[in-house]
Amino acid sequence: MATLKKEVIKIGKELMIIFLGVVLALAGENYIGYINERASERDYLKSLLEELEVTKSIYVSDRGRYHQTDSAAATLVRISKTNDASDHDICSLLQIVSQLIEPDIYKSVYEDLKSTGNLRLIRNTNLRHGIITYYQRELYEEKWANDLKNTLSKSHDKWSTDLLTVDEFGGRADCDSKRILPLLQRTEIIDNLNRARKMAIHNGENLDERIQRTDEIIKFIKAALIKD
Repeated sequence: MATLKKEVIKIGKELMIIFLGVVLALAGENYIGYINERASERDYLKSLLEELEVTKSIYVSDRGRYHQTDSAAATLVRISKTNDASDHDICSLLQIVSQLIEPDIYKSVYEDLKSTGNLRLIRNTNLRHGIITYYQRELYEEKWANDLKNTLSKSHDKWSTDLLTVDEFGGRADCDSKRILPLLQRTEIIDNLNRARKMAIHNGENLDERIQRTDEIIKFIKAALIKD
């Protein structure tokens, strides 16, 4: 009887050791998994931050280009009324107006987070919601800006076909103001210049808001990285 009892105790100890071993192994795996997920989260946030910084710099640059477009189109409208281009290079102004901007958002990191389901790695629920909301809004604004451009302005090719020769547009020939001025006074050209101005003003103002939102999400991510 005593021998049996000892055997039972021995088996019990062995089972306990096995059980503890399994528990420790699982705990170790869980810990390693946790560490890996935290590292992935940090890597994603850093990559997202870099992408947002690039997006912001492009927004700022595009904002300046919208101002140039508005200014060039306004100048051309004034020239069409005065029929005097002596103080301006009409070809250069038309080139500025024709090179319409399509403001795009850099989104490869966000698309990866969304498609892989790794948005779950972002533990801060407010930050995760903020990132999702930001990109949803920006993707909508991107589509809106491009739709407005397509609605209000002709394409680059149409501008050059209407007003400039290929060599004038490419800077390979002197700008022939005498030939262009009468064309510039056509009603459809003036209307298109005004539409180009409207597009530039609306999208420029819209970019001010987009820059502010981008700044806010950048600060949010930076704060999360510092805290972590």
